[in-house]
Amino acid sequence: MDSLKNSVKQSLDEYAYKKIEVDQQAKRRLITQITLNHKPSKRKYFPFIPSLLAGTGALLLAFLLFFPQLQPSSIDEDKIHQFVTEYKSIQYTIEDHIHSPSGLEISEKVKGYLSEDAYKKQMANRFYDTAPSIAQQTNKSIALLEVKLEKERENDKGTIDYKYTSKIKIYDNESSKEIEIKGQLTISNENGLKITRDWENQKLIQRELFK
Repeated sequence: MDSLKNSVKQSLDEYAYKKIEVDQQAKRRLITQITLNHKPSKRKYFPFIPSLLAGTGALLLAFLLFFPQLQPSSIDEDKIHQFVTEYKSIQYTIEDHIHSPSGLEISEKVKGYLSEDAYKKQMANRFYDTAPSIAQQTNKSIALLEVKLEKERENDKGTIDYKYTSKIKIYDNESSKEIEIKGQLTISNENGLKITRDWENQKLIQRELFK
């Protein structure tokens, strides 16, 4: 009886030992498999990428900083036309030829429409004496009828060149006459709309006036 018990006990001990050994081997195989499946991948490194990203960022920043300066070419043409019409209306409105404003008085009224350099140049050329001179020569009043603008080109400095035709009426209670004044001007939008150049064909004005 004792020998049978010992035999059974020995058999159970051997089974338990083998099971433990099997479990340990299975555990080691599992760990090895997991390790193999999770080896870190060898990623390629491109040393130029950080420099490329830095350069792109710098270009983007420069674009954002300087973009507002590229906008003058997109000025609303209706606003420009209104701006120039107001300016020319001041220049060519003489309601009473007897008490006509002087060229100096007109220049003070249009000063806000001009750049500083353009204003100085027009003053030196006595540009705004034209309307008072016409009123005195004809003994008639003057009114602006319309201004037609024709864009010539957009310049690198953000200015726009135009050709224009101003139509004015010279009149009194008995008669009236319309003449066209041809000219050229340049508009800037750097700090609000400003006229940086204004030229008129003075010879054509005199020829139209007395033909």
